[in-house]
Amino acid sequence: MPLYLNVGLLVLNIRYTRLKVDGVLSIVQDIKVVLALTVREFDVRPAYDEYDRLHPTKELKNVAGERAYQIACGAAHPADGFPCKVSLRESSS
Repeated sequence: MPLYLNVGLLVLNIRYTRLKVDGVLSIVQDIKVVLALTVREFDVRPAYDEYDRLHPTKELKNVAGERAYQIACGAAHPADGFPCKVSLRESSS
């Protein structure tokens, strides 16, 4: 039987053993490590100023002093889609 990442299916299917559930947690941890090793190669800078010029609004744009706050849109997403500029990080060696 395939191992589903959908939480609803895991909750409904009680037949999964602890090993399979631990396997899902291990996969998530592996993905986090790969993401951390990949992201360190790039510089990510927010581009909210440019976004505001293109999409003017009078709404509140900060939550707790942060512009990249989480919103519920089906699943959790950053506000305004987190507009940013990504560039390769300059090698220091």
